[in-house]
Amino acid sequence: SHPELTVGEALALVAAGYEAALLVGAMLGREHYRRWHATATAGAAAAAAVEALALGLDDPESLASAMALALAYAGGAWAVPKAAPLYKPFSPAHAASLGITAARAVAAAGVRGLGGAADESGRLLGGGCEAPEGLRHGLLLNGYKFYPACRHAHTAIEAAERLSRRVAARDVVSIEVRVFEEAARVASLGWPRDRSEAAFSLCYLVSAALAYGRLWLGELSRGLGDPTVARLFRSCRVEVDPDYTRAYPERQPATVRVVLRGGASDEETVEVPRGDPARRPSLAELLGKARLLAESSGEPRVLKLAAALAEAPASRALGDVVGAALAP
Repeated sequence: SHPELTVGEALALVAAGYEAALLVGAMLGREHYRRWHATATAGAAAAAAVEALALGLDDPESLASAMALALAYAGGAWAVPKAAPLYKPFSPAHAASLGITAARAVAAAGVRGLGGAADESGRLLGGGCEAPEGLRHGLLLNGYKFYPACRHAHTAIEAAERLSRRVAARDVVSIEVRVFEEAARVASLGWPRDRSEAAFSLCYLVSAALAYGRLWLGELSRGLGDPTVARLFRSCRVEVDPDYTRAYPERQPATVRVVLRGGASDEETVEVPRGDPARRPSLAELLGKARLLAESSGEPRVLKLAAALAEAPASRALGDVVGAALAP
């Protein structure tokens, strides 16, 4: 909605949005995530900060008011895990809509005073909530998803992919997946009815990764009609490891153990997902993901836009870059 921005200005706003999301998420705490989808709550506050800054509202009171107004209307309840595939994809749009509306209300109607005491030391939204010491540079803590599934399942998926290089799916008798509490709870669906539900079924994701050696959108759908994946799924059980739960969120450990015909066993553990700050991807890997998305969607302009943004000088107008990349 701000085509006049340069690429550099837009990137600065993106960084500010991640910073705001990180600080608000830290304030809300881990307990918040047990009941609420933080993309819809903290994400709304982050979107409000971005839009407010884009509108020139860079004073602490305006920023805090916009963020507080967005949070006042943010819902994001998890409801029950089985409903997550239905509404979770809409959380980013929900957050963006709330944030933009809130910031524009502050700009147009002069709404002020909703944020309590907000000063430059990091105090947010009143109530004496302080940003944790040293918690800054939210963009550097951002992760990138390399599997089309719930983030909490990524380490288990990668562990299964690694195992598939050493064992054949036909020889697997049983599967044990040991994970942290959030992974067991969020990715807890049974046999999925469609691809959306498949992204939240931990045993399905592990079974498909074992069967195919990789997991992307094609494999996510293909496994729904595959008797091998169905057999592996029926043999799978999930256990919560207290040590893994204590390690979260700094790490997201998962161990996949398989028992083979004849009684032999093998296992693989992955502690940090691909794309996390500790395993930061290269530009080539990110463009590779864009290529997969372009192939899956049948829309080649996805890759063209990703490459154009990666190569554009910071001084060029964002609208010009996007317009040229998406032109027929």
